[in-house]
Amino acid sequence: MQKIISKDQKINDEKLISSLYFSGHQWPMFHNFVLSRIYLILLLIFVFAFSIRLSVLFLNYEIVYRGDDVQYLRLGSDLSKNKGFVDYKTGLPYAYWPPGWPIVISLIYRLFGHAELPLRIYQAFASSLLCVGVFLLGNIVCDKRIGLLAAFFCMLYPALLSQIGFNNLLNDPTYHLMLVGGLIFYFAGENIRYSYFFGGLILGFNSLVKPDGLIVLVILLALHIIQFGFRKVVIRRIFLISLGFMTAVLPWTARNYMLLKELVIVSTNSGVNLYVGNAPTFKNQLRQGDAFYDMIRAQGDGYEQGQVLNRRGLRYFVENLNHRPEIFIRKLKYHFDPFLPYKIKIGNIVETETRYNWMYVFLVPFIIGGFLTRATNKFVILSTMFLLINTLTALVYLGSVRYRLAIEPLLIIVGCIGLTSFANHSPFRLKLVLLWLSINLIIGNLFPREFPQLLMGLVPGSDPI
Repeated sequence: MQKIISKDQKINDEKLISSLYFSGHQWPMFHNFVLSRIYLILLLIFVFAFSIRLSVLFLNYEIVYRGDDVQYLRLGSDLSKNKGFVDYKTGLPYAYWPPGWPIVISLIYRLFGHAELPLRIYQAFASSLLCVGVFLLGNIVCDKRIGLLAAFFCMLYPALLSQIGFNNLLNDPTYHLMLVGGLIFYFAGENIRYSYFFGGLILGFNSLVKPDGLIVLVILLALHIIQFGFRKVVIRRIFLISLGFMTAVLPWTARNYMLLKELVIVSTNSGVNLYVGNAPTFKNQLRQGDAFYDMIRAQGDGYEQGQVLNRRGLRYFVENLNHRPEIFIRKLKYHFDPFLPYKIKIGNIVETETRYNWMYVFLVPFIIGGFLTRATNKFVILSTMFLLINTLTALVYLGSVRYRLAIEPLLIIVGCIGLTSFANHSPFRLKLVLLWLSINLIIGNLFPREFPQLLMGLVPGSDPI
């Protein structure tokens, strides 16, 4: 496997590290101590992450807002009872919701019975295992220091914790884990036999968990061709990745064609995203529908329904071209805002509470630095393409923090690359990092709701959630 960082770069980094001091002791002593016990520390991170997630889970067990997870739970229950993948309203074959998460739910139901607690424990376990996956991916594309630092951030990252306690029983923890797992196999492909096939297989099933994963295959193939050209070995790798991907996806696509009589690769809900993201004018809230949308949604699933929504959404997109800059800024804000929305239930009323995502804000300048300092890194190129896709998503579809969540494990690694590259150059820069960390901790604890609203109020065309 081609080394991500050159040998000379590593030597220079070690020389820079040797000039730093940590709590009065030479940094290399601490550095060597950590690396010599790397797997023990990684095990402790997993155990601590699992403990944190279980605590969040039980502290917020009753604070649940029922949304999309109701549909996933119903489909998972039907699959576990061998009822098939059908619309509960009509009893007809169904493809509006992607099947990956309902399949996981059905397996857990079969093993542990129809209860939510095993599902929540699985969510906590998958989210904790993501810390290990982030370490392995960071180690493959950079080194153990980056992997360990990224695992630490992943352990405490607020957005990942919010999925366990405050949000619904959705597919994000499974999607994150499989995304990172597929990329691990991809980047390890030159050293492990058939690793490209298994990477494609995992990423293929991941697209069944969340349709956003479909673009991952396109990104990987484009990246591979740009980097290596059309050589014989490249064609073999592309074949293995594609074969693994199709092995996971094609059975579901074939099922859709046989039952729905239309070519539906994963799901039919893209039309809803396009319509809701563009149909409201720039004066309305972007995530509200209207009478036409509600009428279409009430009819249940259907390929033609999705096509109608696609056509109507595209029409609104074209008709509002004069207002697109303001609409785009407003939607982009939902991708990169510095706070997280939490759905909480107070009595019979569901309210949205916003809190400062201090760790994301802390990493943002280093994420940018990671792109700039490691511009030749394959992983940074891949992550950049993910960012571009999310920007296009904000332009065309519905802008929301949940779309950013699809790439946050990758952003954590890139941020750690930029953080270490910045801090390793001098003790003064390390002090700046600690100062920036302190500022975010203070704001996050003293003004968790007020500061995000004040900050986003300054962005043209935006409003706090």
